[in-house]
Amino acid sequence: MHSETSSSPATLYIYNFIWLAVILISDIVGYEAPKLRKPADKVASVGFYVVVPDFLYGDPYAPENAERPLPVWIKDHEPDKGVEDAKSVIEALLFRLTR
Repeated sequence: MHSETSSSPATLYIYNFIWLAVILISDIVGYEAPKLRKPADKVASVGFYVVVPDFLYGDPYAPENAERPLPVWIKDHEPDKGVEDAKSVIEALLFRLTR
Protein backbone atom coordinates (compact mmCIF):
# COMPACT_ATOMS: atom_id res chain seq x y z
CA MET A 1 0.00 0.00 0.00
CA HIS A 2 1.31 3.47 -0.83
CA SER A 3 0.43 7.03 -0.02
CA GLU A 4 1.44 10.49 -1.12
CA THR A 5 2.33 13.02 1.51
CA SER A 6 3.27 16.64 1.29
CA SER A 7 6.63 17.23 2.93
CA SER A 8 9.29 19.88 2.73
CA PRO A 9 10.97 20.25 0.32
CA ALA A 10 9.21 17.89 -2.06
CA THR A 11 6.21 15.62 -2.38
CA LEU A 12 7.05 12.06 -1.40
CA TYR A 13 5.59 8.84 -2.75
CA ILE A 14 5.90 6.65 0.35
CA TYR A 15 5.43 2.97 1.10
CA ASN A 16 4.94 1.85 4.66
CA PHE A 17 7.54 -0.44 6.17
CA ILE A 18 10.00 -0.05 9.01
CA TRP A 19 13.82 -0.43 9.11
CA LEU A 20 14.76 -1.36 5.53
CA ALA A 21 14.66 1.65 3.24
CA VAL A 22 15.36 2.50 -0.38
CA ILE A 23 15.30 5.94 -1.99
CA LEU A 24 14.55 5.85 -5.71
CA ILE A 25 15.27 9.03 -7.65
CA SER A 26 13.60 9.88 -10.93
CA ASP A 27 15.21 11.01 -14.12
CA ILE A 28 13.96 14.01 -16.11
CA VAL A 29 10.55 12.42 -16.76
CA GLY A 30 9.63 12.83 -13.09
CA TYR A 31 8.53 10.69 -10.20
CA GLU A 32 5.04 10.04 -11.54
CA ALA A 33 6.35 7.96 -14.43
CA PRO A 34 4.96 4.39 -14.23
CA LYS A 35 8.41 3.01 -15.03
CA LEU A 36 9.60 4.39 -11.69
CA ARG A 37 6.55 3.60 -9.59
CA LYS A 38 6.38 -0.03 -10.69
CA PRO A 39 9.89 -0.84 -9.38
CA ALA A 40 9.02 1.07 -6.19
CA ASP A 41 5.95 -1.14 -5.74
CA LYS A 42 8.02 -4.26 -6.37
CA VAL A 43 10.78 -3.30 -3.91
CA ALA A 44 8.18 -2.37 -1.28
CA SER A 45 6.37 -5.69 -1.79
CA VAL A 46 9.44 -7.56 -0.49
CA GLY A 47 9.62 -5.55 2.70
CA PHE A 48 11.47 -2.31 2.02
CA TYR A 49 10.28 1.17 2.98
CA VAL A 50 10.50 2.95 -0.37
CA VAL A 51 10.61 6.71 -0.91
CA VAL A 52 10.41 8.33 -4.34
CA PRO A 53 10.84 12.08 -3.78
CA ASP A 54 9.69 14.61 -6.34
CA PHE A 55 12.94 16.55 -6.71
CA LEU A 56 11.52 18.19 -9.83
CA TYR A 57 8.64 19.77 -7.87
CA GLY A 58 6.03 18.62 -10.35
CA ASP A 59 8.02 20.03 -13.27
CA PRO A 60 9.32 17.09 -15.36
CA TYR A 61 10.98 17.79 -18.69
CA ALA A 62 8.45 18.07 -21.53
CA PRO A 63 10.20 17.65 -24.89
CA GLU A 64 7.08 18.86 -26.71
CA ASN A 65 7.44 22.29 -25.04
CA ALA A 66 9.46 24.21 -27.66
CA GLU A 67 9.58 27.29 -25.44
CA ARG A 68 11.54 25.40 -22.82
CA PRO A 69 14.25 23.27 -24.45
CA LEU A 70 16.38 20.95 -22.33
CA PRO A 71 19.20 23.46 -21.62
CA VAL A 72 16.64 25.97 -20.30
CA TRP A 73 14.82 23.32 -18.25
CA ILE A 74 18.11 22.10 -16.74
CA LYS A 75 18.88 25.59 -15.42
CA ASP A 76 15.74 25.34 -13.29
CA HIS A 77 16.87 21.98 -11.87
CA GLU A 78 20.49 22.46 -10.82
CA PRO A 79 22.22 19.47 -9.17
CA ASP A 80 23.09 21.47 -6.04
CA LYS A 81 19.39 21.89 -5.26
CA GLY A 82 18.89 18.15 -5.61
CA VAL A 83 21.71 17.46 -3.14
CA GLU A 84 20.11 19.74 -0.56
CA ASP A 85 16.69 18.19 -1.17
CA ALA A 86 18.17 14.70 -0.76
CA LYS A 87 19.59 15.65 2.64
CA SER A 88 16.13 16.75 3.77
CA VAL A 89 14.55 13.54 2.48
CA ILE A 90 17.15 11.39 4.27
CA GLU A 91 16.60 13.31 7.52
CA ALA A 92 12.83 12.86 7.24
CA LEU A 93 13.26 9.18 6.41
CA LEU A 94 15.55 8.57 9.39
CA PHE A 95 13.14 10.41 11.68
CA ARG A 96 10.19 8.39 10.41
CA LEU A 97 12.00 5.05 10.65
CA THR A 98 13.23 5.65 14.18
CA ARG A 99 9.90 6.71 15.70
